[in-house]
Amino acid sequence: MDELLTEYNTPIELIKPVSIIDTTVHDPSTNPEFKYIDVFLWLGWTVRIINNTNQQIVFTLFGNFDKSNVNPQSYPATVTIVANSTGMITFNTPGSGWTPYVYGSVQASVAPTSGQISASLVLFNKQK
Repeated sequence: MDELLTEYNTPIELIKPVSIIDTTVHDPSTNPEFKYIDVFLWLGWTVRIINNTNQQIVFTLFGNFDKSNVNPQSYPATVTIVANSTGMITFNTPGSGWTPYVYGSVQASVAPTSGQISASLVLFNKQK
């Protein structure tokens, strides 16, 4: 997503529905379904992660100053989501660092054999 995001309350696909069938880390460098999102104008966002697989997953939100997973900052937000459930992370920068790009990574400790994961991001707290 290269355009500058100026609207809020509209969910943005952070991870398009994707099946994972292994225990490796999945992120934009490994899966085209995972996106870097430009949050330059925003100081807050909520991520909703849907785990429709038959195994528990761990989702981590990262930020970076480039559209890259090289030397990212891990926001203080990692969430474990049990099988067939939904998890959420809300991030508000006044208490933490800020980066112009965010992305997510997902890993399962036991390889799922069915289902998909997806995630969306909703922006709030626009910079003035």
